[in-house]
Amino acid sequence: MKSQRESQNKPRKIRLFGRGWRLLGRMIPVLLVAVWCGPLTGAKVLAAPDPLHSAGLPLELSALPWAVHQGWSPEDRAGFAWDGPAVARPKRFPLIPDRLFAYQPQDKPLHFGLMTRFTLSPQALTGLDPLAIYLPVVGENWEVFVNGQPVRDEMTLDESGFIARRRTLMGVLFPLDKSLFHAGENTLVFHLAGDAMPSGWVSNSLLGLLSTKPYLLGGYQQLEAMTSRNLELSMQVIYLFLAFFLLMFYLRRKQEFHFLHLGLFSLLLAVFYLAYHPVMVRLVDDTEWLTRARWVALAGMGPLLLLFLETYFFEDKRLPWFIKLFLVLPVPLAAGFLVLPLAVAQIGLRVWQVYALGAIVVGGYFLVRGLREKTHDARGVSAIFLGFILVVGLDIGWDMATQTRLGYTQYTFFVVVLALVMLIVNRFIVLHAREELLNAQLTRQKNAFFRFVPTQFLSLLGKQSAEEIDLGNSSAQTMSVLFCDIRSFTSLSEKMTPEETFRFLNGYLAFMEPSISTHGGFVDKFMGDGIMALFALPLGDKAGEASSERALMAALRMLGSLEAFNGLRVMEGAPPIRIGIGIHTGPLTLGTVGSTGRLDTTVIGDTVNLASRVESLTSHFKVDLMITEDVVKGLARPVDWPMREIGLAVVKGRTRPITLYEVFQAEKEGSRQLKMESAPAFAQALASYRQGRFLQAQGGFAAIAAQNPDDRLAAFYQQQCNRMIENPPPPGWDGVEVFTHK
Repeated sequence: MKSQRESQNKPRKIRLFGRGWRLLGRMIPVLLVAVWCGPLTGAKVLAAPDPLHSAGLPLELSALPWAVHQGWSPEDRAGFAWDGPAVARPKRFPLIPDRLFAYQPQDKPLHFGLMTRFTLSPQALTGLDPLAIYLPVVGENWEVFVNGQPVRDEMTLDESGFIARRRTLMGVLFPLDKSLFHAGENTLVFHLAGDAMPSGWVSNSLLGLLSTKPYLLGGYQQLEAMTSRNLELSMQVIYLFLAFFLLMFYLRRKQEFHFLHLGLFSLLLAVFYLAYHPVMVRLVDDTEWLTRARWVALAGMGPLLLLFLETYFFEDKRLPWFIKLFLVLPVPLAAGFLVLPLAVAQIGLRVWQVYALGAIVVGGYFLVRGLREKTHDARGVSAIFLGFILVVGLDIGWDMATQTRLGYTQYTFFVVVLALVMLIVNRFIVLHAREELLNAQLTRQKNAFFRFVPTQFLSLLGKQSAEEIDLGNSSAQTMSVLFCDIRSFTSLSEKMTPEETFRFLNGYLAFMEPSISTHGGFVDKFMGDGIMALFALPLGDKAGEASSERALMAALRMLGSLEAFNGLRVMEGAPPIRIGIGIHTGPLTLGTVGSTGRLDTTVIGDTVNLASRVESLTSHFKVDLMITEDVVKGLARPVDWPMREIGLAVVKGRTRPITLYEVFQAEKEGSRQLKMESAPAFAQALASYRQGRFLQAQGGFAAIAAQNPDDRLAAFYQQQCNRMIENPPPPGWDGVEVFTHK
């Protein structure tokens, strides 16, 4: 037994360890497939065999020989000499022209011509699919010529020759008229313009054909299918999703700062990669601010990733001052990216590369320290960051040495962010599971208390929790009180064993209680086979309107539940049971009684006693549901409720008569309809009864009972009339029935 208890009390770490992974592991593929495959379903699939392939298309332009000419004249659009003056022959892409020539400081933009020649077969110029050019990245201002004819113009210079709007674009695909080409050799020329840099040791990385990815010439539909950016778009959308996911975690648990830092890091990743997406470029004329947004995001990613490591491993520990200083260094760098001229701001990119290498060292410091101190998840995070550091360090070093990018960092970021999210979500779930175990224990204790003292009772006493209850607490309220009792329960229980009696009562009460709680009431006491329920008057209501209606609706629902309960009893071979329900509305007092060692809650007042007396009279008058005149007054529209007056009665303990009503809405359709139709005749017969005209009243009640054998109240008054005829009442009798017993 001890080992079983120990195993039950242990945190369910092994079972819970994979929940975070499974949670995101289920969401991410669905999102990936939805974003990536959705656009693919609308893509035009090339039929096989493709005649363009047999014509040598698509043609990889970046694999052809290129010539770069410094300067530009209108004659260059048709081409220029391969080996002329101020002409360079680059060996590989990307083509960044100002890297190929000696630095010459100047105020106005630099102009360059880029040229290549290629051969097309006659077959390439046939067919319906137009030709097109695909440019992975091109900037800053540019225009394209085929055989001397303009095909795309993104050159936006003002009258003084300065750049008016920057047009650095990614993923550009535009169609070309086949009539511009001819079989044999063709010439393709780019005219590029961009800012001159303030220093010769930094080139303009926004000017040129800036990607190592293939630049292509081919059929438009062919290139559209080949150059789909669905995978990249999927990753960028997932970055946004993860950012939202993590920031929502942080808003729920603001002490967990690593959620905030990794969420902002994911958000900046999305900004960085989405800034040049064709959808974003179509929304703006000038891409300068998209460029600045990319650079600011770049400046913020390093410190956010380091802050994540710091808060994840050492949330409650102090770090060396130089580490904290290192974390704020990118702030002035980001400010420079926003406000400095774009050519000057590009110098900050080299500064950022140096900072990024330093950030790798600081990140290594965090990892080593975490491993030495054996902090949580140190091994998992270290394994993730080891691969990340190697790839990012190699990419930055390669860029600084060769001024070209390997392009692996984007995919590495994606893998790292996913792995980190899964890791911290898993950690959160394990911690949350431990909290749930503690909360479950507290909840069980609280629920155990509220099974004896309803929460509504506490609210009516103005208390928030059980700890606030003291002996003598009380509150005066106007409420509706409902009593319900099983008819002939004593004789019924005599035929059952104690176990059968408890099983019967629990089954019966399980059917009745939901009807009360559904309509805003609560059970104050279970009294054997009896139920006492209270319906409070909500703040703002008048004279018990809401409580009366809700109590009456609960009573009708209880009678409906009784039919279902009786159906089960009949199936088990047991006889059906009947109940009586009485309701009264009025003032009462709720409070606590007892001693300092033992407290109980109770409700006292004439309203409670009268509601109990009304319920006991249901068996006398042979009705199922009886209410007082005060309940009727509390109804918004009494005429909407099928009811009729029963008569006047003085119950035990009172001297003033009360008017009683039968509500018969829960009866079967036929009986209910007959009672509604006979209501005027019943009222007339009742008036004759009160006036002592018993023969006339007896005839009226007899006619009603004959028409509706289920009308037990009419049959009751018919018998009463017979008794009064045989034994007339004393002089002065006013039709009020006086009860001297409960």
